[in-house]
Amino acid sequence: IIKQQKIDVAYVRQARETGYAISKLKNNLPNLPIIFQPITTWRWHFDEAGDSYLKKIVKDTKKQRKYAQQILEKFDYFITYNKSMIKEYVAMGASENKFNVIPGAVKHQLFKPLENISEIKKKLNLSLDKKIILYIGDRKSVV
Repeated sequence: IIKQQKIDVAYVRQARETGYAISKLKNNLPNLPIIFQPITTWRWHFDEAGDSYLKKIVKDTKKQRKYAQQILEKFDYFITYNKSMIKEYVAMGASENKFNVIPGAVKHQLFKPLENISEIKKKLNLSLDKKIILYIGDRKSVV
C-alpha cells in the first residue's frame, strides 16, 4: 500500500506496537522517512508504573523494551516535547541528531483559565453541585 500510494512519510504517535510494526518494514522501504512522536517517556512506563493499573496495561516490559529499541534504531526522526526526553532516548541507544523538540502549545486566546466556574455551569445548564471533568487527549473518529 505504501509503495502503491506513493506515501512520502510515515508518522507514528506514541503507539509502540504500531511503531514496531512500521520499523519492521523499514528494510523494505529504505527511502521512506519514518517519524515517531512519543507522548511520555518510556522509562516511566518501564520502571515507574509499579503495580499500578498502567503497569497492567503495559504488561510485558520485555516486549515493550524490544519495541522501543527497534523504534529507536530504525526510525529516522523523533519529535519530543522537551530535551529531557531526548536524554532518555539517547541513553537507550538512539542517535541524538534524530531528535527535534516541539513543545506542546495552547492557543491562550481560545483556551484560558476559567474565571468563574459557577457562571460556566450556568451557561451549560448544569446544576452547581455537578462535577466538571477536564479531558485532554486525542479526539477519536466516529464511524
